[in-house]
Amino acid sequence: MAWRITLPSILIALSALLFCLNPAPIEGSAAAILDTLRLGSLSQKPRDPLNGSQHDSAAPPEAEWDVMRHQGGNSPWFRNEHGGDEGGIDPPPGCRVDQVHMISRHAECYPTAVAGGQMLALHNHLQTPNLTLHATLAFAPTTPFFLPDPPTPHFNTLVPTGPHAGTLQALATGTQLRTRYAHLLARALAANETTTFWASDSACNIATAENFAAGFFGREWARTGAARLQVIPETAGRGQCTLTPSRSCRKYVEDSDGEGSGLGARKLAEWRALYLPPIIARLAAQNPGVTFTETEIYSMQELCGFETIVKGGSQWCDVFTREEWAAFEHGRDLLHYYRSGAGNRYSGVLGTGMLGAMARLLGEGGERGGGLFFSLYVTLPLPTETHTHAHTCTETNNEMRRRT
Repeated sequence: MAWRITLPSILIALSALLFCLNPAPIEGSAAAILDTLRLGSLSQKPRDPLNGSQHDSAAPPEAEWDVMRHQGGNSPWFRNEHGGDEGGIDPPPGCRVDQVHMISRHAECYPTAVAGGQMLALHNHLQTPNLTLHATLAFAPTTPFFLPDPPTPHFNTLVPTGPHAGTLQALATGTQLRTRYAHLLARALAANETTTFWASDSACNIATAENFAAGFFGREWARTGAARLQVIPETAGRGQCTLTPSRSCRKYVEDSDGEGSGLGARKLAEWRALYLPPIIARLAAQNPGVTFTETEIYSMQELCGFETIVKGGSQWCDVFTREEWAAFEHGRDLLHYYRSGAGNRYSGVLGTGMLGAMARLLGEGGERGGGLFFSLYVTLPLPTETHTHAHTCTETNNEMRRRT
């Protein structure tokens, strides 16, 4: 008996229709939401993601609270601790794994050009001659920018060194999966098969894929022909590619009904307008004569996670209270939930290509359909890819446009 799908694969397939890596936003007034977030963030206990009113009001000891758990995806990688695999992912007795599907975003990267540019603008503001800041911001005017100089060429590239290097994380992931699925790799090599794996067209993503391949297939994977990396341009002309599906849905891209690609950003902007002004006022009171914009405050919060990835820690993390970090985390939830998750009406249809491709391959089984399918991507919503990629981009394009 062949066990053709692992628990991660099941979760990935479900995510094509309901992207719930981020919990559903909490409804209510700003004050009520902040109160719920404050209590929830202090307890750090798993909550029903669809019911923000559930929380434990008992705050844990100081040592149990970790600001990196409230960065909304901007922190170094850490393992899920909210359950889902209590029984382990080993196949049941008498079964074996004969096909594996992996979907992954990139490893730790420097910020994108947009976010990084805003961080750099903030840094330049802080270098104003004779600027003196106080309290938790006293460090800022004399702190160098955390990216190598000049910083611009490094935006959206894989972090190569440091305590949370993206190169190391991608290599380690490949090695761990090689250990777990050595029998599938051995089968492919014995058959003299070249495994094709995919990455979307970004420097960070391509470098992640290459380092992952070094861990899984070996350092000489390209020379030996063990694997071949296929980079997929993120262009609308490719049609409904399951790796980057959002470009193929005209209504989602144009956002003419207000329910498409810009919905998440609008929800985040509304939330920022509620939670950031009190922070601006607090920092202005501590630093008379100095006023920061909402964009600058938000960049300060983003610096906490990104600088920690590069340097192992960040003084920006100490600028904000736990309640303010809970508000930042909620904003990130709003962004992703409404941009490409269950809060966006187009997410389900955008995921049908991925779900259909995976279902077909699982139906064929490992002996016929192949055993290893690895995809690394940048674009949301959550996609995957199959060995029929060139056909998938063409054949399903018209159907996708009809449905969206």
